[in-house]
Amino acid sequence: MAKARVEWRKAQLALDPDKLVFVDETGTNTRVTRTRGRCRKGTRLVDDAPQGHWKTTTFVAGLRHDAIIASLVIDRSMNVVIFQAWLAQNLAPTLTEGDIVVMDNLPAHKVAGVRDHRKHGYQAVVSAALFARSQSHRDDVRQAQGPAAKSQGKNPR
Repeated sequence: MAKARVEWRKAQLALDPDKLVFVDETGTNTRVTRTRGRCRKGTRLVDDAPQGHWKTTTFVAGLRHDAIIASLVIDRSMNVVIFQAWLAQNLAPTLTEGDIVVMDNLPAHKVAGVRDHRKHGYQAVVSAALFARSQSHRDDVRQAQGPAAKSQGKNPR
């Protein structure tokens, strides 16, 4: 994998940013409703929560340097069947010859046919693992940036 990363980094200099399409997904679940909270001492905390409507919503899209393309929202988790249908029906029609589609290592991306570029008409599919940075590298960057970077993402108390 290390050799593949080095080759990928060298090849990046020759890539046309207009041709890169990053596939990304995100989701949420209504089960993440808080069961605890804060309020003034001596008062009761009152809030709302869904009444058993536990639901997962997933958003998937292609990201170009200047636009979001082929976006889709579904009311369930991503699976192979849905991803293949999205790829063929939503993403593929927006691609042009020579586009490079970059995907992460989601299990739905790893099945036969998904990474077959000839079938869908784009140049290649590259695993995002090739240019992923290790956690230790991220920690080194945060350390170099100082205390402000270390506190990012933490709740101030």
